[in-house]
Amino acid sequence: MASRLLRVPAAVVLLALAGCTPIGTFLGGGAPVAAPTPSASPTPTASATPEPTTGPCDDAVLNQPGEYHLPDCIRVTVEGTDVEVVAGSIEVLVIRGSANEIDAGEVGTIDLEGNVNDVDTLGLGSVEISGNFNDIGVHGSVGRVAVQGNDNEVLADGDVGSVEDRGERNRIGSQP
Repeated sequence: MASRLLRVPAAVVLLALAGCTPIGTFLGGGAPVAAPTPSASPTPTASATPEPTTGPCDDAVLNQPGEYHLPDCIRVTVEGTDVEVVAGSIEVLVIRGSANEIDAGEVGTIDLEGNVNDVDTLGLGSVEISGNFNDIGVHGSVGRVAVQGNDNEVLADGDVGSVEDRGERNRIGSQP
């Protein structure tokens, strides 16, 4: 036995549903609703004092394309593509994505996973790169470099400390 599909026009369904609730209620034309009566106001309680912070970017997460200007920061995370950052000092810089550009003062640690990122700093404690075609320029010294990937550059105007290169065609060292 073949089943028959019952087709009901959408207007009929809407009219049937409109009969359940006055349509004026949805359009703001229903009966006025009485305002709630106030109850006893709560008594204030003591709350813990928050820890002091160094600024508005203590744990900034930048995940939308665009240009960001930041002061000194404790931790900045860049996620995505085409994010540009100009910042003061950063203790921890985390980059997860591709084609991002970061210009910062002193940076403690860079943890980079991605490709074709460009970072320019005044000084750098350590950098770990997992990806390809990333460019790290340091106008001072770098304490430690670890690279897993190919065609990356970590070049410093000053000294470069310990190096672990687990890739091919990476350029790591002091600029001439």
